[in-house]
Amino acid sequence: MTLTAPQPGPNARRNWAYLLITIAATLPWIILAHTSQHNGHFSLSHILIAVLSGIAILAAAFLLSWGAEVAQLDMSQSLALVILSLIAILPEYAVSMAFAGDAGKGLLASQHAQTALLPQTREMLRHADLTVANMTGANRILIGVAWSVVVFIYYWRTQQRSITIETSRAIEIKFLLLATLYSFTLPLKAALFGIGLHWCDAIMLVGLFGFYTRAAAKTEQVEPELIGPPTVIAALSPLLRRLTCLVLFSGAAWTIYLAAHPFANALVHVGKRYHINEFLLVQWIAPLASEMPEFIVAGLFAWRGFPAMGMGALISSKVNQWTLLVGLLPIFYGFAARQMVPLPLDTQQSCEVFLTSAQSLFAVAVLSNFTINLKEAWGLLTLFILQGLSQFLLNMLLPNNLHTAMLTQSSELFFAIVYLALAAIVLMDSPDRRSMIIDMLRGKGNAHAARDVIS
Repeated sequence: MTLTAPQPGPNARRNWAYLLITIAATLPWIILAHTSQHNGHFSLSHILIAVLSGIAILAAAFLLSWGAEVAQLDMSQSLALVILSLIAILPEYAVSMAFAGDAGKGLLASQHAQTALLPQTREMLRHADLTVANMTGANRILIGVAWSVVVFIYYWRTQQRSITIETSRAIEIKFLLLATLYSFTLPLKAALFGIGLHWCDAIMLVGLFGFYTRAAAKTEQVEPELIGPPTVIAALSPLLRRLTCLVLFSGAAWTIYLAAHPFANALVHVGKRYHINEFLLVQWIAPLASEMPEFIVAGLFAWRGFPAMGMGALISSKVNQWTLLVGLLPIFYGFAARQMVPLPLDTQQSCEVFLTSAQSLFAVAVLSNFTINLKEAWGLLTLFILQGLSQFLLNMLLPNNLHTAMLTQSSELFFAIVYLALAAIVLMDSPDRRSMIIDMLRGKGNAHAARDVIS
């Protein structure tokens, strides 16, 4: 169904100017990406790369947010946010798949080596650890930082202490719950049977994402509240409007693809200059950089008075990363290795996945009443900072120490237990939250059940 488009309003010229200026802001980096790159390297300083690529990512985020708002005239908001989240986290896909592919190539090279392994092969084998580190870091940053920041931005703008999420978000929360419960099996089978991320996991998780997308496409279409540049796009004829949205989405995707990896690399090089541990750089700095587009998009929605849409975009991104992204890792690893082998999960990586699963379960418990308030946002951010700080300090104070890995794993297990305990407390304290979770597990977690919870 196509909704009636609004009129462009009295500020049409100004809104067209904003749109054109934003598009123009992406051009310097796009031009440089095609002219200043030699053999995959840029002949520019890391600071200049970070600035120019960062501006391009910011502009692309604006274009994405505007395109998603207008797209609601032709599809459900849930489906529009699925498309937005897929594009916004393209950088994270690129980084994670690159690590998984390198790890697979390293495995293949090691199996064909006639003598001692070359340093390059050893480095590629280490990328199996970095693959999981990058994936878990990205997932935890999304909940621990991005969800909280949206609440803080909305509070700063309006003094409202909570955000109420539309009941249509029950679909996202349901699939996030299902993916989270399944994710607990990953470290369990790694610990019991020594099996890492398997192709069976890929089938399950990618399948979950497929069912989620199908369910999102069937949700009820609502009239969007458009302000600023989206109003002039929406006022175009249906054909021109759809073509413009397609151009905005594809242009933003191309810009993010060109800018995100150099932006992340520039930040990592700065970190290495100050002798920051590579594992920490890959787990925190690189994901923070690659997640920047979706952070900006969600923040823009909150700043412009659409916090529920900002949270919806982030929840959709979390479902996306926790299903499709994780599911694709063993596929890329296996293809690169030219054999159907699981992506290995050692004790350290199993602890990382378990901690990420525990945080996700706590996040589902928080959202089970379809609100997130300032206190809950501070809780998510504080726990994230404390866990990250403990890991950072252990690696800084005890570099290359035999006890560092054991202490890090103990720290991660401690915070995982804290997350699980808090999730239990939140659910035990509210019968409505418990009933909503149970309904979701029974396949009844829909908008009608959600309305009963928040009414």
